[in-house]
Amino acid sequence: MTQQDCVWDGSITYELQVELSLTLQRLAEHFAAAAMSIQQSRPFDAVCIIVPGCICAIADSIMRKIAIDEPSVVCCHLMGRTVDGRQLGLSGFGISVGSFATQSEIIEVHYPELSVARTAVLDYFQSPAQIRLEKIFSWEEEFALKPGKNLIKYLRMVGKEIALPIVRPYAQLCDSQPISSHLVGTLSPSQCTSLTFLS
Repeated sequence: MTQQDCVWDGSITYELQVELSLTLQRLAEHFAAAAMSIQQSRPFDAVCIIVPGCICAIADSIMRKIAIDEPSVVCCHLMGRTVDGRQLGLSGFGISVGSFATQSEIIEVHYPELSVARTAVLDYFQSPAQIRLEKIFSWEEEFALKPGKNLIKYLRMVGKEIALPIVRPYAQLCDSQPISSHLVGTLSPSQCTSLTFLS
């Protein structure tokens, strides 16, 4: 078993990437529904914070793989490159976990597995490879639910790559659709899944 290749270092197809992303999305939905249907307590708060952090870390790891058969535009630009492999002059984009670290700092943890999982999430998102990335979805900095500078840059790059007929694609995130945005409706089906899960 120890001599086998690591599953995270191997190549991935677009089909598997989409399937894993959708599975993680369904797991997150079922976990949220289950967590909201039982009595809340301080020890359970740790579960409600750490489990989504684990799902987010696994999803980020999956989206940082470039599919060998049909690379996703969303995933390629997340790595700071175009679909044809041209580097765009930046390291890429990542997710900030500043509030995760502070929220989970003093919570009651009654299971050692949760402490190990929390440490693994923080190690992943605060690793040297992640620190150099430009952070998107960093709403904890201004406490305003609006696209930040890095998110605008990322969506403009994706829009330019796929020739999206929208001048300000980031404005499509701020619409009246709570489930999905107009931006997702303008993308092709092959890009919808990645961007929906990312947002």
